[in-house]
Amino acid sequence: MDSVKQFLTTHNKRFWVIVLWVSVLSFVVYKSFHFLDTDIYNVIPTGRYILENGFPKENPFTFNPGLSVVIYNWLYSVVLALFYNKLYTFGLWILHFCTLILFFTCVFRFFKFRESKNKILIAFFTIVLLVMFGYVNLRAELLTFILLVVEIDAIERFRDTGKTRYLWLLPLTVLLEINSHASYWVVHYVVLLPYLVPLPLFIGIKYVHISGRYFIKMLPYLLFSILMLFINPYGVGNVLYVFYALTSGILGFSNILEQNPFSISSPFSIGFIVFLIFFLVMLYKKKLLSTEFYMYIGFSFLFFFAAKWLPFYTISLMFLFRCLYRQTIGKEYLRIEEFKFPNFISVLIAIANIFLIGLAIYVKQIDIVNVFNTTSDFYMDTYGNDNTHTFYALDSLADYLDDNDPDATVYAYFHRANYFEFRGYKIFTDSRPELYVKEICGTDDYSILDYKVAYGCDIVSLHRDNSKNKMNHVLTYDMNKVDYVLSYAEYGRAVDSVNADYYVVDVTSNPALYHYLEDNTDKYECVATSGEYLMFKRL
Repeated sequence: MDSVKQFLTTHNKRFWVIVLWVSVLSFVVYKSFHFLDTDIYNVIPTGRYILENGFPKENPFTFNPGLSVVIYNWLYSVVLALFYNKLYTFGLWILHFCTLILFFTCVFRFFKFRESKNKILIAFFTIVLLVMFGYVNLRAELLTFILLVVEIDAIERFRDTGKTRYLWLLPLTVLLEINSHASYWVVHYVVLLPYLVPLPLFIGIKYVHISGRYFIKMLPYLLFSILMLFINPYGVGNVLYVFYALTSGILGFSNILEQNPFSISSPFSIGFIVFLIFFLVMLYKKKLLSTEFYMYIGFSFLFFFAAKWLPFYTISLMFLFRCLYRQTIGKEYLRIEEFKFPNFISVLIAIANIFLIGLAIYVKQIDIVNVFNTTSDFYMDTYGNDNTHTFYALDSLADYLDDNDPDATVYAYFHRANYFEFRGYKIFTDSRPELYVKEICGTDDYSILDYKVAYGCDIVSLHRDNSKNKMNHVLTYDMNKVDYVLSYAEYGRAVDSVNADYYVVDVTSNPALYHYLEDNTDKYECVATSGEYLMFKRL
């Protein structure tokens, strides 16, 4: 018995290490199956087009002729297309799995994981970061986060060591960003502010900026990174894309989840409040560094008010967690590895992790067999989904077109249009409407009607007066507390002017369009239904 007791005590830490890596790997494997998103359905066709035809100057996927386009994520699109062309969804799964491993690697490096004496706590913080991130799929936001962490880590290592070799990562990350996800290149310079600009200080906050000869050493690399912005196939157009998108007017009327301000009903609101309390406690105890203070304040501001808040807010949490972790150094009672549990309990915890991940995969009905399909589009065609829009019901509608009208043009809400774009059909607009909404409308002075039709997003209400035989329909939309009323005839002329062969709608999301198509049987006929979707053919 004494020898058994000695074994359990001696090997306790080893089994905690097993628990750590099994837990992390299990979580990564589970998340790796959530690689699809509606945007992937235009990213892959875009990458394929570039591989086959070069860089387009006009949108090749819409039946609206002459619409200029900037493929701001061309490199990312090409990489996804290459993986998908070779291995189909198995290739996408491999790519996402490797991206998640890279996420953990970069965050661990930021926390100096190898030198840490409390690795389990760092692993826990990293898992929380990934959960809060919100874009744990093959959208390019995950790549942007990784590039930002690499840049931040390089700056801090240069600040701490004075070695300029780390600074080569600054122009490299900007070069990758401008070609893979140009809409976020500005953030690479925003994160420099707490390190380079002497921002106002508060009592008790230690200032850890870069100044003097270190700043002079850094300056050539900063200038070089600015030059990297223009090394892309679209030149200045790619650099200005983000500003053009923000001024296009799209955000003024589209209801996109990640563009919405903070709401107490958001599933992330509880986390936001809890982490804010932690921040205030650290501020009160004077434990924050200046970089931690300004990173948290700045990116939390985006979380509370601005667009695309989740990936940026995760950066603020990363700095807050580092501050919290720093408080555990030298405090043995906070080191989880020191808890003396028998080794069989550690093994049971590891097994439980594997079981729970397997159960989650089963409950979520993840089709592992078809994810690992290397010979067909079956999974993409049948199971594609994101947080709010399921595509599986669109599969039979696209099959109908394959059998009856393979050269058809399709009008649908932009998320659904992505699916038909993936299936090879010309659509009205996809998920890049900011690039050509002005050209479709023909003017910068849009009417609400032009907005709705140009975007393919019918979120307004059509009020029906049945007492007048459905002939007195009006379309109402409230923008900035101003009521706009369009007659039924005006709305009808706009829908007719689209000139699509087929219209894909559902009653919940497209009530006005659905009722118009349903009422005008002399112009449109419902030829197919699938789940919540109906497809009308122009007669």
